[in-house]
Amino acid sequence: MTRSHWTFLFVPEGEGGVRTLNISKRLTQVLAVLCGLLVIGTLAVTVSFLRQQHALSNLEARDQEILTLRSTISELEDAVSNHEMIMARNRELHKQANLLAGLGPLQQTDMADMDAPGQGGQEPFPGELSNVDPTSRERILGLRVQLDRLLREANWQRHGFEKVLQTLSADQELRDNTPSVRPISGGYLSSRYGRRPDPFTGQPTLHRGLDFAAPVGTPVVAPAAGRVKRASRRGSLGLLIEVDHGNGLVTRYGHLDSFAVARGDWVTRGQVIGRVGNTGRSTGPHLHYEVVSNGRSQNPWLYIISD
Repeated sequence: MTRSHWTFLFVPEGEGGVRTLNISKRLTQVLAVLCGLLVIGTLAVTVSFLRQQHALSNLEARDQEILTLRSTISELEDAVSNHEMIMARNRELHKQANLLAGLGPLQQTDMADMDAPGQGGQEPFPGELSNVDPTSRERILGLRVQLDRLLREANWQRHGFEKVLQTLSADQELRDNTPSVRPISGGYLSSRYGRRPDPFTGQPTLHRGLDFAAPVGTPVVAPAAGRVKRASRRGSLGLLIEVDHGNGLVTRYGHLDSFAVARGDWVTRGQVIGRVGNTGRSTGPHLHYEVVSNGRSQNPWLYIISD
């Protein structure tokens, strides 16, 4: 005989009647299915929750990695900026060293190879940036370009300094005879080398030197050793001194008030050769200073390393 229901008897301790509870077999099956579904649902919710927690943990770790990476990139960018400033100072030292070595001023063409972008080669950080966020990737690639330029400039400067050292070791006389200091102490630069309006006519004209405004009588010194080629009056430049430094270099000092040397004298760097004046075609007391190399006018500022 097939059981159609379940009977539960509840017998209390002490007095009281026995109670019965009849549950049909069908209801029992339904309750069993519901309990199973409840267990399965609980497991599914638990698994989903654990997966979300794991994904959230990974996302937080990823965000922290990005923050750490960006902080590191910022530190590297600061370091690169500092090294660029150091390179700029080294470039000025290179200029000074070239002049002291008698190699002449640095030319823009000297740095053409250094500034030229690299050609070909392996892709920067191949495959290593695929998982990096776009902002950080661009900053890293920018750093790569800056570092590449710094390395090329460092190599260029090393070769340049090696050439300077070789020249310095070989020719002391050349160093002594190359103009490298300002010809006047004090005063101020009142007119630069190049085209400018003529102070008397206002017409554009080429100014072939530097003008240093200073009081009459201010000492004028030789910027390098050499032989006095001229110490006399010469037209619009008034009282003029010319010093021949050899190797095709000549310096000129115009509008002087007086001479401290004569033609044929040998002068050394820093020696007083005359005094600032207002002679010739001049609007006020100043020194007109020129540098001529092999008959061609040069910008004297390129031969001053103390400023």
